[in-house]
Amino acid sequence: LELHEAPSGEDAIEHIKQDQPDLMLLDNMMGGISGIEVLQWIDENAPDIQVIMITAYASIETAITATKQGAYDFLPKPFTPAELKVSVRQAAEHLLAIRQTRELEAEKRRVRFQFISVLAHELKAPLGAIEGYLYLLRDGTGMDDPKVYEKVVERSLIRLTGMRKLIYDLLDLTRLESGQKKRELRDTDL
Repeated sequence: LELHEAPSGEDAIEHIKQDQPDLMLLDNMMGGISGIEVLQWIDENAPDIQVIMITAYASIETAITATKQGAYDFLPKPFTPAELKVSVRQAAEHLLAIRQTRELEAEKRRVRFQFISVLAHELKAPLGAIEGYLYLLRDGTGMDDPKVYEKVVERSLIRLTGMRKLIYDLLDLTRLESGQKKRELRDTDL
């Protein structure tokens, strides 16, 4: 845990540019630009910072402005150490929740990409086989024998059935994910 202080709003912005903090206690009345102006800069340039706005000149308007500019919390002075501790803890927990959500979203994208890659491969293989069989039929290679012809058609139909099953499974998966279809769990004798 590192703690840094900035005597003015401009110094705070320079510090953020060099080493962005996770959590910031921001006084509204400081040297140079106001805390609200710093908060506006943070909202536009470093929105991931959890900001707890502090001021001795608390008003509903200031609290609303701070909240609209992205402040996580607003503490009017004077406040107790316990109030500060609760506010900092909640902001830290919120930050952790945001990070976990981002990690889960990234994992979801990776899993989806892997799934689509596997699905594409599983659909390409039967298409290639069917394409090869169609070329055989078109060119008439070995099609004088009705058994060979029948085998080529049968193999193509088997491949198409497998592709259709994959597509239905994909549709079921998307319906489950979107909530359009409920999962049905039941015992099965293997």
